[in-house]
Amino acid sequence: MLRASLVYTFGPLAVACVGPPSAAPTPSPVTPIPLAAPTQAALFAPGVVSTRHHELNAALAPDGRTLVFSIADPADEVATLLVTRRTADGWSTPTVAPFSGRYSDVDPSFSPDGHTLYFSSRRPLSGQGAPKDADLWAVTRTADGWGAPRNLGPTINTARNDWHATATCSGALYFSTWDDARRTDDIFRAAPQPDGRWQVENVGAPVNTPHVEGDPFIDPQERYLIFTSYRPGGAGSADLYVSFRADDGGWRPPVPLPVNTSGREYCPAVADGRIFFFTRKRPPPPRLERPTLDELLASFDEIDNSAGNVYWMNADFLDRLRTTAVAP
Repeated sequence: MLRASLVYTFGPLAVACVGPPSAAPTPSPVTPIPLAAPTQAALFAPGVVSTRHHELNAALAPDGRTLVFSIADPADEVATLLVTRRTADGWSTPTVAPFSGRYSDVDPSFSPDGHTLYFSSRRPLSGQGAPKDADLWAVTRTADGWGAPRNLGPTINTARNDWHATATCSGALYFSTWDDARRTDDIFRAAPQPDGRWQVENVGAPVNTPHVEGDPFIDPQERYLIFTSYRPGGAGSADLYVSFRADDGGWRPPVPLPVNTSGREYCPAVADGRIFFFTRKRPPPPRLERPTLDELLASFDEIDNSAGNVYWMNADFLDRLRTTAVAP
């Protein structure tokens, strides 16, 4: 049941949260920098964020000045969080986040107030020794930088990999993990409790299916949920879907996003209700019949070379999809 204190209106996708203030230290006030996203999906910050390497995720801070994303090895086994900042000349050269780099870290997302960054990490709880399964972690963003990462605890983290947490205005988290009963990866909602524990529940059908669902992005007001699914009938190996909140509080049947291709679309995020980010791995291009070595190396060096890239576009299409989804 959604809290009555939350703004729950459609139309312009405002993300204002009405409720108790965050306990996190408040960074110095800054004026948000508006970003004009393209109307069609395009590479984000080519040559800086999107390169010939494997990039994924995009967590834009509410002030529009800081973006955290991931870069992974070619085998997609180990990832690192990178930070870039918007300047008068564009996006700065990314640097490794001060709390990342030793263990595999991926799937960053900011809380609606921008005070907390959530991410998944294989770091051990002690901070020393061999990596473990991926857990959900959080780090506080302050006026001076970043705090120390903290594990979200055993009532939300499992003995398997836990991925892609995104937060609501009420502090609830949506994330994906293995469901032992259903024997597949599903999306879950975790509500924080007064004793510091989490109440976790499977979001159920029609979002989850017998196939793999993951990478959830939840609207801060819980009006819609965007996620990756490997369900049959899609355009590619993995596709993005959105499910809108129904009048009875459940979820409407998911509809595919217009960005889906024959490749793989995943890791969705919406910033400020206006900008849609996602990751795409396009299928390899048709091979030349007898390429030269120079032609092969040139294709490998292209930005859009079938490694992961971050894309962005205007999020207005969500309003159009909602109109279709709720039509009688």
